[in-house]
Amino acid sequence: MKKPSNQLFRLIHAMTPAEKRYFKVHFTDGSNVMALLFDGINKQKEFDEERLKEKLPPNIAKNLKVFKAQLQNTVLKSLQHSARNKQIYARIRQGLEEVDILFEKQLYDIANDRLEKVKKLCEKHEAFTYLVEISYKRFSIRHVKLDGKGIIKDPIFQDLQQHIQKLSEHFEFSILSGKLMEMARSKSYNIGTEKERDDLRSLLQSAPLVTPPDQLPFQTKISRNSILTFIYALLEDQEQEYQARKTNVELFEQFPHFKQSLPVKYIGVLRNYLNYCSANKLHEEVRRVIATAEAFAQKNKKLGVQLIHFYYANLGLWFNEGKFQLIIQELEDKICNHLSSYKIEAERIAFLNFFHLAIIQLA
Repeated sequence: MKKPSNQLFRLIHAMTPAEKRYFKVHFTDGSNVMALLFDGINKQKEFDEERLKEKLPPNIAKNLKVFKAQLQNTVLKSLQHSARNKQIYARIRQGLEEVDILFEKQLYDIANDRLEKVKKLCEKHEAFTYLVEISYKRFSIRHVKLDGKGIIKDPIFQDLQQHIQKLSEHFEFSILSGKLMEMARSKSYNIGTEKERDDLRSLLQSAPLVTPPDQLPFQTKISRNSILTFIYALLEDQEQEYQARKTNVELFEQFPHFKQSLPVKYIGVLRNYLNYCSANKLHEEVRRVIATAEAFAQKNKKLGVQLIHFYYANLGLWFNEGKFQLIIQELEDKICNHLSSYKIEAERIAFLNFFHLAIIQLA
């Protein structure tokens, strides 16, 4: 017998409390089928379809598969609506949908004004994929308004060429990153041999990496430094590795609006920098990065699960400083609750090791 799908269960339990409230207020009336099914699944700690059916009215339980599909679509729609005022890319997509509606209604001047606003938002956050789409939409509006007259000389084509070039540059770094991953994962690859080290040095002279970084878009700069970090780590060039990791953090500080549009990438950059600082016992930097990550996660609740890596580094810091009582207190009062709230069971063993070591040291 086919096992019931738990996709809807996982989707609902991935929602934040605010998102669940938004769904209940805007997409249910509190007593309809969607509300009953949502509440039934939300209360379960593990998905159990048979027990769920027992708690639902017979007409819903009998057609549960249909209602689950309807609820999943409604939840996704709710998440889209609730994200539109917060997430940059959601706002961009909403703006493009509005332009399509205005174009269809033949309100070309209003569509063009709306498109210019979306274009500025995309340029600010270097959303080149959307800028390509915007160029085509601008062309369509211009073509209708001018009836094709003089369109070939329009600067839209120059803009489009620049956007495609930026995407192409970024794609080159993706290819290079993939090549590095293959080298690192290859069973025959041995960084200790001079040949492999020469291969890595040759990558440093490849076309993407010799491009002056000030000519690259923000995201491509981040990718470039991440690749350099990887290469210098394999070559055991600690000074250059440190600079590459640190530069990525500094880029986000220099252009803070990218923290809003690229929050996961930002927390990843902090984590990569933290890993180096922890391994090399740069204690003050470890403290600063942990505080920065916690403050950022407080404003971006969906990143809370990522804090586990920073808590782990904090325990390592305290262990090196001999603050064993603090380790025990934090594990009991804060970290274990964090593990439970995000259901990160796999990390429990690692943290229990810290707990036991701290007790041994105190004893």
